[in-house]
Amino acid sequence: MDTARKTLGRVELFGYGLFAFPLAMAALPIYLHAPRFYVEATTLGLGTVGLLLGLARLVDAVTDPLLGVLVDGRLAARGRRWALPFALPLLAIGMIALFHPPGTVHPGLWLLASLVVVSLGYSLASIAYQALVADLHPDPHQRTRLAATREGIGLAGVLAAALLPGVLAAGDEQAGLAPFSLVFSLLLLLGLAMAWPYLRPRISRALPAVQRAPIDTKQALRRAWGDPALRAVLGVLLLSAGAGALTATLFPFFVADVLAAPGRAGPFLAAYFAAGALGMPVWVVVGRRLGKPAAWQAGMLLAVMAFAGTAWLGPGDEPYFLLMCVASGLALGADLALASALLADLAHPDPERDPDGQGGVYFGLWNLVLKLALGLAAAVALPLVALLGYVPGDVESARAPLLLGYVVLPCLLKLAALGWLAYRFPQRRGAAPEPLLERGPCR
Repeated sequence: MDTARKTLGRVELFGYGLFAFPLAMAALPIYLHAPRFYVEATTLGLGTVGLLLGLARLVDAVTDPLLGVLVDGRLAARGRRWALPFALPLLAIGMIALFHPPGTVHPGLWLLASLVVVSLGYSLASIAYQALVADLHPDPHQRTRLAATREGIGLAGVLAAALLPGVLAAGDEQAGLAPFSLVFSLLLLLGLAMAWPYLRPRISRALPAVQRAPIDTKQALRRAWGDPALRAVLGVLLLSAGAGALTATLFPFFVADVLAAPGRAGPFLAAYFAAGALGMPVWVVVGRRLGKPAAWQAGMLLAVMAFAGTAWLGPGDEPYFLLMCVASGLALGADLALASALLADLAHPDPERDPDGQGGVYFGLWNLVLKLALGLAAAVALPLVALLGYVPGDVESARAPLLLGYVVLPCLLKLAALGWLAYRFPQRRGAAPEPLLERGPCR
């Protein structure tokens, strides 16, 4: 029996997904805690921090497709997992620097430089790690299981990142970010060591041997961008991730100044990501029965329905906000598991024309779109709410600006993503779900 085609066991799934725990711990501090940390710990204003975050994301986004070509080129010949030992030192050093700003360097320059370093390491590690899904199994459902396992374990890492800063500093999340960066670096190295044996590609042994030619960067990017299904998925991702980036950027400010619950963001984040992890197996089943595009649409609709209610919340409504965090967290599983699994289907190797596939390039473009969404959200959201009169810590000025940026705009973007996905990947009546995913009836 071809071992590459058998159903993956729990040990194999868990072994692949294990590295997602420490890797996912990086995202929350970078995108959620860093803005408030630099506003409170330095002399930088809210609008300046937003513009610097946006600039760092845009600079970093340019490198992601190039990293994808690297992962598909020299590193693919040895195995994409070999990108990880090169990425982790950058990620660890950048994270430590981000939350240890010295008094001798301008805080804006330090923020920009440390963000570029940490994001470069995070991008290289993420692209190689995500692209491995296309190398580990030829069956679309097994790739969905791999992606769902990775994202589910990753949510546990995000959950740890949400709680650990407060635990390390006796409830003071901002003070706990500096020791968190040190603990994170240790967990990163430990996680890679434990997951390493399970990151070796399996299906390449079943493919015919070919003579690899050096990859031409322009040709590889042009070929990937010529895939209409990829362009459609990236367009949906830009809208959907933009909605999530807006809420992530403004979340700590909303909790502190609209709910009047400063310092209590951790439990809400924990509930949100725990619900996402628990709902992940459900979305795997729904994706197999309905098809990944249709299931992803259902997740987006649930997210909008759950999240819209936050517009009516205020001080004292923390229990209701907790329920909404749980409901929107359940919808998060669709974004994490189904979107990346759909992209892995598109990047899956073709034994006849492309034995190695373009997983690195595809996920490099994927990360570029994510960085663009995050960069634009930071560059727009923080200066916008500042322009509308919001001052961090001032409850009186918070409600109208934060409701616009935290609730209204994200819901509109999510609905636009849902409509675009339904248009570009229509579910044909009577058609089997999974064949739809291989290249998709993309218009």
